[in-house]
Amino acid sequence: MLLRIPAILAAVAVVLCAGWMARELGGGAVARTLAATAVASAAVVMGAGHLFGTTIFDLAIWSGITLLVLRLLRTDSEPRWWLPIGLLAGLGLQNKALLTIPLVVLAFSLTLIGPRKVFATRYFPLAVLLTGLLVLPYLYWQARNGWPQWELSRSIAGGSSGTSNSPIAFVLLQFGLMGPLLVPPGHGPA
Repeated sequence: MLLRIPAILAAVAVVLCAGWMARELGGGAVARTLAATAVASAAVVMGAGHLFGTTIFDLAIWSGITLLVLRLLRTDSEPRWWLPIGLLAGLGLQNKALLTIPLVVLAFSLTLIGPRKVFATRYFPLAVLLTGLLVLPYLYWQARNGWPQWELSRSIAGGSSGTSNSPIAFVLLQFGLMGPLLVPPGHGPA
């Protein structure tokens, strides 16, 4: 049971972040409660929060980054939010390199769509530096050991994993993992 405590705490963080994100987006108490309840009911959060694997920590890190980016995008924003974003990104990349993709998409989206002014602070390059310093041990270990993460990725892509389903099966699985409160409602005949 003690080994599950970090995973349980990460799951709680995901649920709390959902409520706080609703607040950042202007939601009142009902919206915050609904967001937190919907995320808490998701099978992926309940299942991953029960196990001591990388998934729940990915969810917690990305939830934290998303919440902090929402704080950063406010008109009364404090640019120092970049530092905890850099810290979370560095820790998340030590957990799983896959976090690189949403981080790049986030940076690209902010660059393309804006607001670009969030980058115009000394805290952004400091956050990038912090992320880089935190990920260096991981990169060093990967390089010294022949990049085993790439081998694992090739194996998964080659069909040696439960995630190597058909596109339709993958989409249906996602709806199951999200839970009933997060699946978009269907549109019946008018």
